[in-house]
Order: sequence, then C-alpha cells, then structure tokens
Amino acid sequence: MLRKLHNKKIQKRIWIVLMVLIIPGFVVWGFSSSVKSTRETDASYGKIFNRNISREDYLSAVRDTETQLQMQLGDQYYQFQKMLDLKGMALQRLIMLAEAGKRRIKVSDSELIDYIQKDPSFYRKGEFDSRLYEQIIRYSLHMQPRAFEEMTRKNLKIRKLVEDVTRGTTVSDQEVRDAYAKENLQMSVSYIAAIPADFAQDLKPSDEQIKDYFDKNAPQFKKPLSFNLEYLTLASEGQIPDLKERLDKKEPIQKIAKDNNLTVKETGLFGETDPIPGLGWSQEISGSLQSLKAGDTLGPIAIEKNYYVFQLKERKEPYLPEFKEVKDDARARFVKDSSRGSAKARIEDCSKKIKELSAANAKDVDFDKIAKDLGLKSAATGLFKFGSYIEGIGASDNFFNTASKLKEGAASETIELPSGFYIIKTKDKPAIDEKKFSESKEKFHKKVLDDKKQALFDAFLKELIKKAQVS
Repeated sequence: MLRKLHNKKIQKRIWIVLMVLIIPGFVVWGFSSSVKSTRETDASYGKIFNRNISREDYLSAVRDTETQLQMQLGDQYYQFQKMLDLKGMALQRLIMLAEAGKRRIKVSDSELIDYIQKDPSFYRKGEFDSRLYEQIIRYSLHMQPRAFEEMTRKNLKIRKLVEDVTRGTTVSDQEVRDAYAKENLQMSVSYIAAIPADFAQDLKPSDEQIKDYFDKNAPQFKKPLSFNLEYLTLASEGQIPDLKERLDKKEPIQKIAKDNNLTVKETGLFGETDPIPGLGWSQEISGSLQSLKAGDTLGPIAIEKNYYVFQLKERKEPYLPEFKEVKDDARARFVKDSSRGSAKARIEDCSKKIKELSAANAKDVDFDKIAKDLGLKSAATGLFKFGSYIEGIGASDNFFNTASKLKEGAASETIELPSGFYIIKTKDKPAIDEKKFSESKEKFHKKVLDDKKQALFDAFLKELIKKAQVS
C-alpha cells in the first residue's frame, strides 16, 4: 500500500520517538481502577459499548499499545514495564477507536503516507529512506510494514478524536501570565511555625493513657491480610527443564530445590500491598496472592535479572492484635497524635491573636514577638519558586500559592503541612520581568493551551469509559 514510501532517501538515524496522541496521565497508572479486569479466554475478551471484543482486536490493541510505549520510552520502557497496565491501556485504545468510528473519523492513505514520510526517524541525508524505514520497522519494532502502517492509521484517528474533543479551547492573557509567574516568580515569606516534634518532647504518657488510646483507636492497629512465601532463585527461565511438569504435579519446591542443588528462601510475613521482603514490589505477584492457598505456586516470574518460583507457605487473615503486641506502636501513635493536636491548638491561638491585632489597626504585626509570647518558632525563608524545596519545611507549593494571593502585610490562615502548622506573610516578591515574559509569552501560551486541552480530554475520556461499561 505504501509503495511511495520505498522510493526516497533520508538524513540520519535517530531514536524513534513518535508522539502521535495525547496520553492522559491516569491512563498509564490508574486506568485499571476504572475498568474491571479482563481475563483472556478463548471465548471472550470482554465487552465495550455492549459489543464483544474480538481476539484479533484485543491482541492488536495490546501489541500496538506496547509498541507505542517502546517508541516513546526507548530503553526506559523495560524499567517501567511492570508498572504499566497494558491491558487497561489497550482497552482504552479500543474505546477511543470506537468513539472515533462513531464520529466517522477517517484517515486517508495520502494523510498516512504524508505523516510517515515526515517522520525524521526514517530520514537519511535529508530525505525519507525506504530501506531505513523497513529496517527500523522490521528489526527494531519487529513488525511488518503493513501492521505498522495500520497502527499509525489508528493513532492518527485517535489524534483526530483528541483534536475534535478539544477544538475551540482558548486561554486568556491572565492565564498565560499566571502560568509564567508560577514557573518564574520568586518570593520569600516570614512565618510562625508550630512543629509537633517540639511538643512531643514533653509528652510522657502512662500505660493507662496508651491502653485507653489503643481501645479507642483499635481499628487503626488491625493487621492486614499477609503472606509468607518460600521461593527459588533461577538464573534463567529454563534452568530446570522439567520445572513446569513438576509444578503442575504440585511437587513441593523444597524437593525441586534439593534435586537441583538450590536453596529455598523465605520472605516472612508481609502485607498484600507491601513489597516482597528482599525482592521488591511485583504487580504480577501482588495481583495473584489473594487467590493462592497454602502449597500453591507462582512462576517462574522475572524480577530484575533473575527468575523466581514462589510457593505459599502461610496465609494469615486480617486480625486485631492484643495490646501487648502493639504497645510500642500505640505509644508512638499516641505521642504523634497528641503532639500534633497540641501544635494545632497553639497555632490557632496564634491566628486569633494576629486577627485581634489586625482588627485594632496594627500597622505591621510583629511575627517574632507573637511567636515568642506563645512559645512558637518564627523565621523567614529565602527566595523560592513554585515546586522548589524550602529547607526545614518541605515542598514550597502551599506557601507559594497562599502567598501569591495575600495582600501586602496581611497574614494567612493556618497552613497545615506534614512538618507542622504555619502562618505566613509575604516578605519579598520581586515583580515579573516584563521583557522576559514578553519573550516567553508565546511558549507559555502553547503550554497553557496544551494543559487545558489535556485536562478537557482527560475528563471526556473518563466519561467515555463509564459509557463504554467495560466488562
């Protein structure tokens, strides 16, 4: 079909990165929470819009999704592979293609040819090179050119769907200015801090207080469903030739290990959502644990550079421990909660005092004096940007967003952060460099517009998934 593609020459070979569509963030990490898990069987690959998904369509969507990710991520794909929900992403791809079909979105042969011929991945010496094109498709992507071309046609349909949904999106000059300020504006603030750790030093709870805390908060101490696995480490999947047959016969891995001069290791109990002790987190294992019974096996499963065979030794159902078992944990939680409560109460007293002084028309509320009177800390930050880190406080985002809205000399409401409770006021906020803003305005206009379109399409796709009623 693409005979024209095989007649031209190209400039230089570059790594293939073909961004053909906007991929919403929730697709990669959270799509599976929006759809029921589809277990492949010979009979059905699930339904979308009340229509069965054919085996051919399903496998094609999985293959195309995986290829697309490999092209986008390069070698990093294999680092993220275990974290990606290929099945969920493939279903999403099918849903978007179904919607494109409903909207009668088409991609002509000439559009497809033009798109591929403009891809610099296939250029050498400034021109499209058909030989390089075939080499990359066949040997780097392990696809036939026709399959790649059909995948690209579908990608372009999805791109047109994105354009159709987001058409007419606009941004104001103020939105562009705000985006520029968020990325480039620096400021510093004065603050009063109530740090829970400062209040924890004086807390010496009695056993009675800790027991009372445990009784009132017992559900917090409930131990989750947990598992203890025995496992074998293999250098390769085929290290034990008859492994599959022996596992099918439910032979204990202790015997398999002995026959092959291997050592069986044990994980010890760990929660179903925890990483596997000594091995790390594995989506494949975590997703299978609940269905296992004592003696059941999993594997071989690849983790990092080795293969592992697991056998469930013990399964412990969720339970509420006795107080003596978690006394130290209860003490630590009591101190943490109590000190945080004390810090919050003290900062609220501080906020009340500041408002009283402001109401009395005090020209400039003295943060240092108020903090000293109430036994709190006061200090000032250096200049910081949005998304930076403030030493001793943490991420700057809350401080930046709050300070951006404050009038000169005005104090904020209480800001709660993991590190403690804060009241701030702007100390220094240099004006935007208008010349630099003017030079960057076009770039930021595009960024804000792209972000707005992304958010719009995310919302559209979430609703589309609901309508599809994936099963």
